[in-house]
Amino acid sequence: MALSIGQTPPDFNLPNHQGEAVSLSGLLANGGPVVVFFYPKNGTPGCTQQMCTFGQQYSVFQQHNVTIVGISGDSQSSHTSTTQHHSLPFNLLSDPKHTTRQAWGLPTFLGLFPHRVTVVLDNTGRVYHLTKSMFNISGHITGALSAVRQLAGATDTHD
Repeated sequence: MALSIGQTPPDFNLPNHQGEAVSLSGLLANGGPVVVFFYPKNGTPGCTQQMCTFGQQYSVFQQHNVTIVGISGDSQSSHTSTTQHHSLPFNLLSDPKHTTRQAWGLPTFLGLFPHRVTVVLDNTGRVYHLTKSMFNISGHITGALSAVRQLAGATDTHD
């Protein structure tokens, strides 16, 4: 079953780039919205652009008490290298068997590759916004920012 607006996705428990277990329930315990972006692979141009743009906009997300995590099938060591190389201020989580992606009912691209999907969860853990686009990288970030602002009731769109 595909994830849709209003649903509560299943919890996950995945290692971050430092080997620490991170769960969705733990992220939600911070009290703010959570942005979870699923991406195909570290080191590719589109994924690097996506991660770095989320990193560049991190302070804006923080103003709204948002936690950001990225999830891919890459190994913990690949995430460690990527996080350090790009000075990313958020966790990258390793899901090598794509169990979280499958549990959340997320699509593949052409039936072969993990699709790029960004999910914005409200502070109760319900899906508030979804972006599914393999190639419109900026749409993932602008869509998430717009959703976060709506959740916060913000009217200022100049950051």
